[in-house]
Amino acid sequence: MKTCTKCNITKDYSFFSKNRNHNDGHEYWCKECLRKYRGHKPRNDLNNLRGKRFGRLVAIEPTEKRKNNHVVWVCQCDCGNIHEVISSVLVSGLSNSCGCWRKDRMMKHSGSGTRLYQIWKLIRSRCNNPNNQRAHRYGGRGIKVCTEWDNFKTFREWALQNGYKDPEENEEFKHFLSIDRIYNNGNYCPDNCQFITVSENSIKGDS
Repeated sequence: MKTCTKCNITKDYSFFSKNRNHNDGHEYWCKECLRKYRGHKPRNDLNNLRGKRFGRLVAIEPTEKRKNNHVVWVCQCDCGNIHEVISSVLVSGLSNSCGCWRKDRMMKHSGSGTRLYQIWKLIRSRCNNPNNQRAHRYGGRGIKVCTEWDNFKTFREWALQNGYKDPEENEEFKHFLSIDRIYNNGNYCPDNCQFITVSENSIKGDS
């Protein structure tokens, strides 16, 4: 049996480790005290990340939390979120946002965050959703969206091949476009649709 020089509790020898990184290197601490000491011991990475940028993240301050003996940092993401990240993960580049970067990539890849996607949702709602406020002028009159446009990817490919541009994605293009049915009693389909400016569509009347 031996008494821990840190907590002064007498325990079996199996509960002890010799801590050679403290004072003269020969004080006997129990493994529990040693674990707590190492877990809260100031590390170099505790003070050298403050204010540094890692992708979209800026390290603000260290927390009392530790994971795998590394400091957990509070970070501010460019999107405004507060996010906690392990110092080693920050430094290695394994984390560069609160998760918004991946979401932005997914939205950009799928198109779900674009104006064109909202146009696609709108025409489908007009024709397929009886609760839409304007359903009586579209689905209520028998106007439909062609089956090939049930898939947004197919609709997007047609739109880009037929003159659609978005000022939010193309700074050289200054006008927002809306979808227009050439024949007002016809369906939403490639042969009966075109893109015109919002102002032109207002003059022509509701598509």
